[in-house]
Amino acid sequence: MSGVRSALEEWSATDPELLDTERLADDLVELERVSGLLEAVRLQWLEVFARKQGHHDQGYPSPTAFLTARCGMRAGRAHTAVTRAHSLSETPIVMQAWVGERISSDQANELFRVASLAAEESLRPKRPWWTR
Repeated sequence: MSGVRSALEEWSATDPELLDTERLADDLVELERVSGLLEAVRLQWLEVFARKQGHHDQGYPSPTAFLTARCGMRAGRAHTAVTRAHSLSETPIVMQAWVGERISSDQANELFRVASLAAEESLRPKRPWWTR
């Protein structure tokens, strides 16, 4: 993790006012890629943490409560992260494409959102066909 922190500190120490627009453009693209990869890794780790019931080991009733208390996330953002993390097992191809930079973070997040909606829909009780 220290290598990631070092790279981020290097970017933080750079004054963007001193860079030409070509370098700014290249760094913005790279920052977006790094941001997406960090998010993908965070979701992978969150999925394992939740599956291993790590939140209970840490004294929290849910992964959302853990993220809210320990990471300072808003409850809505924490819930969204947990929902996306849970959908990883159902959408491994999306995760592979995201980590492999074949799709953007926004595209991956939209696919995770749709997958979680589909999963919720499949859990709803179905009315018998004759009552419709």
